[in-house]
Amino acid sequence: MSDTQFYKKQFVVILFVFIVTTLALLSFSWYYMKKDSKSKPIDPLSLDLKDMEHLKINEKAPISIQMHVVESAIDNKIPKAAVKIDSIDSSKKDHAALIDTSLIMQDARESNEAQDFAIQNDKHLNSTKNRDKSPIYIKNPQRYYKKPKVVIIIDDLATKKDIKLFESLHLRLTPSLLPKHFFSKDNPDVAKTLDFYMIHLPLEAHNFEQQGVTTLHVGDSPQTIESYITQIKKDFPKLTYINNHTGSRYTESIKDMQELLQVLTRHGIIFVDSLTTSKSVVGKLLKKQNKIHLARNVFLDNEVNTSAIRKQLNKALRIADKQGYVIAIGHPKQATYQVLKEYKEILLRDYEMLYVNELDLLLQQHGISDTKTPLPLLKQ
Repeated sequence: MSDTQFYKKQFVVILFVFIVTTLALLSFSWYYMKKDSKSKPIDPLSLDLKDMEHLKINEKAPISIQMHVVESAIDNKIPKAAVKIDSIDSSKKDHAALIDTSLIMQDARESNEAQDFAIQNDKHLNSTKNRDKSPIYIKNPQRYYKKPKVVIIIDDLATKKDIKLFESLHLRLTPSLLPKHFFSKDNPDVAKTLDFYMIHLPLEAHNFEQQGVTTLHVGDSPQTIESYITQIKKDFPKLTYINNHTGSRYTESIKDMQELLQVLTRHGIIFVDSLTTSKSVVGKLLKKQNKIHLARNVFLDNEVNTSAIRKQLNKALRIADKQGYVIAIGHPKQATYQVLKEYKEILLRDYEMLYVNELDLLLQQHGISDTKTPLPLLKQ
């Protein structure tokens, strides 16, 4: 055999071995890929209709997945308007808008978790329907109410423009008007047009003194207090509720608050504690008198930006879901107005908006002494 023939035969053998080895490797690879694909779990949320048909999946997805798909943004307390606004801002690469969206989504996750837990643990979850026939799930069907109650007080109202702006929302907000001063001279006349209102009474703070308003100070005589409240009652004859404007120092003073509460009682006025200090003595004094301590649960707009206000409003609604009611306080800020407008559909559909006097009556009916006590359960 010549050298040429020998090398040709050797080349053919090597080529044959290479081809056989390659085919074997491809066969093994195909086998294991097919095996992995069979054992890999299928995510129903990732499949389209063609995938479902090809895989012959006829079973419905688990309830929790169905709810995740079906629930609208509003059911999770994310106003559609708010999401739309944030998406527009984020297209402009506005970092603040991205923060807004993340905060809303965090609240949505918390809402989802709470709602999923309630559904899994209540096989007899009741539901009703609103005007557009969409279901409203009652998270606490055993309580005395069908919808959680929400009171939103708008403080610092001093101009007809601001009062009318928030009144235009038609949300049954509780307006708290500043007493008559040179900058709020129209308030008595505007009050005559309102279904319900409060007065936002300036009381002494620790480190703040507002100019241009008459403020009650620690150490003022009973005569001074009487004179001021008498004048306010003269300007606002239908007045029955007052809450404090500032007042961190005043509401910490037992002596001064005792005198103020005595004067208010004589004039048929109920005090609502804005809780501008954690050391307020109002609750302690009212408890001794067997009266309800009506107090704020949440401030909506200590930070005046829509992101923070949405977060605080979501917090207020979670409190309402948990205990059956909530008292929140906001101010005549454009950002506050915008967020309330975004949440209007939620507030009207899933909650019952009340004036503070209506909540007071409800709490009295159930013997509740403060606004941290839940509405009672029905007796089984």
